[in-house]
Amino acid sequence: MGGLFALGFLIAVGLLVVGVLWPRTLRFIRVHGEAISRKQSAVIFSVAALACLVLVGIMSPSAAPVDNTHASATAGTNQEKVEAQAPVQAPAPTITTKQVSETQDIPFTTQTQDDDSLPSGQTTVVQTGKNGVSTLVYEVTYTDGKETSRKLVSQTTTTPVVAEVVHKGTHVDAPTPTNDPSAVNYYVNVDGQTVESPDANTAGATGVCNDGTYTKATHHQGACSHHGGVNHWL
Repeated sequence: MGGLFALGFLIAVGLLVVGVLWPRTLRFIRVHGEAISRKQSAVIFSVAALACLVLVGIMSPSAAPVDNTHASATAGTNQEKVEAQAPVQAPAPTITTKQVSETQDIPFTTQTQDDDSLPSGQTTVVQTGKNGVSTLVYEVTYTDGKETSRKLVSQTTTTPVVAEVVHKGTHVDAPTPTNDPSAVNYYVNVDGQTVESPDANTAGATGVCNDGTYTKATHHQGACSHHGGVNHWL
């Protein structure tokens, strides 16, 4: 349709030129029964040419729409590249803290005390030992639900320790005195055994006391205790 109006525009311009320059050539065109004049040709064909020109502008197709598909695709690709190159940031860890209580045993100790009321070598428990209990409070730190550190806040003895007390016998019966020089005296050693007291008899002697008598002691401890101590062992 735009081409038809363009053709009409050319024809109107041509008739305008002919009507102005050679008006008699268009005498076949009649206006109110008379041949068209130069002035009438100029007016009529100028208006016709202008009208065709306007219609050509109206009917001509509008500017081709811009194809943004390629631009959008390119922009999307570039954006993907930027996102791919950008470092991925790990989410910040979740850190929490809370107090945790724990208990632990405190081992009891044993105390040994000499008891002269018990025969030497004999022991007896006069107080049974018991472990104590200590309560410890920690401040525990968790990172993403896992324990990462702990700090001791307080430690309290909630159950005291009871020490065990053991009595050890130290009593030794004194030798029975006698006026008979041939009589043999005896004493009880630390093992509760009856042992011949030091005398001049060398039979079975294990050592010599400082006063010259002979001891039959089976242990060094307590030997020749009433005879000035041991001079030498045999």
